[in-house]
Amino acid sequence: MKHRDVVIIGGGIAGLMTAKYLAEEGVDFVLLEEHNDFFKKACGEGVIPDIRGYNFFDDLYESKVGVEREVDETVIHTNHGDVSLYMPYVLVDKLRVERELAKQVIKRGGEILMNQRVERIEGVKPVVLPHNIEANIVVGADGANSIVRRWMGVKPPHMGFAVESRTKMDLSPSSSHVELKKDVVPYGYSWFFPKKEDWNVGVGAFKTKYFRDAFERFRSRFSDAGRWKGAYLPLDRPTRSYGKHGILVGDSASQIISSVGAGNTTAAICGKLAAECIIQFSKEGYRDLDLSVYEKAWRKSLSRLFLNSYVFAHLFFTLRRPSEYFTDLILRKVVRSVSDSYR
Repeated sequence: MKHRDVVIIGGGIAGLMTAKYLAEEGVDFVLLEEHNDFFKKACGEGVIPDIRGYNFFDDLYESKVGVEREVDETVIHTNHGDVSLYMPYVLVDKLRVERELAKQVIKRGGEILMNQRVERIEGVKPVVLPHNIEANIVVGADGANSIVRRWMGVKPPHMGFAVESRTKMDLSPSSSHVELKKDVVPYGYSWFFPKKEDWNVGVGAFKTKYFRDAFERFRSRFSDAGRWKGAYLPLDRPTRSYGKHGILVGDSASQIISSVGAGNTTAAICGKLAAECIIQFSKEGYRDLDLSVYEKAWRKSLSRLFLNSYVFAHLFFTLRRPSEYFTDLILRKVVRSVSDSYR
């Protein structure tokens, strides 16, 4: 049996960010990624640059590789007119971002193994199988259907589902667009985000039973679109994110701004906080582990953001079922308030 101090499962932004900061401090770890390349799930590829005092590009990612376009305005199309949201964000090539993060990890001395699918974890002192690696700490950065979360005995969050593709659009790339219409998708929305050469288009539903028919209607509008990628997305309050020897980061812990499905920056923040917690215990020889330190850290920074986002999304779509007009009035007030806060 092999031994590593830390095993990180999953090579998305959450796992790579954790790995980057562990490597910087010389902590012994290995990151296991199940695919032969990065960025395999559906994502709108938007990054909110500033959240709770962290800047994604300056403080966390420390690079501009993969940045494609900065967008200030999102036009939200409803059945009762359009409303303009002013909230600056950055569209990236997420494959290039994750590849760049992997380079940073390796440059700092970290180890990443590709094509390494984890099937299960056994024992209180975890053994990762089929690799037969015993670890002091396992980091679950393995997404919405997390194997690590299952091993930790944490209840899974409520899931939505989304798909995205690339296509050309006859729209100005100065704004992104969102359709919030029940006839497009009940309990969800579609998006149109301007990339460097084309558009990232997609549709997602908070309730999966409404998704299939909505996707077929949406896909029929884009005959020239490329391959469609789909993924389950956690759209719930965050789960418990720690156990005796385990930590959950990113989608595996539902650390997401659920009202807009945004999780890239929050995954990066929580990855850094997870690394800081692990580094602390590595200096103590992993004795007397108390990984609740990690949960306390991210809740101090992000708990209110996550909760407010979840409550708004839940109430909005609950009220939308009987009255789309009423919720569109609420939307206009919320958009005005959010836009004013960014100006």
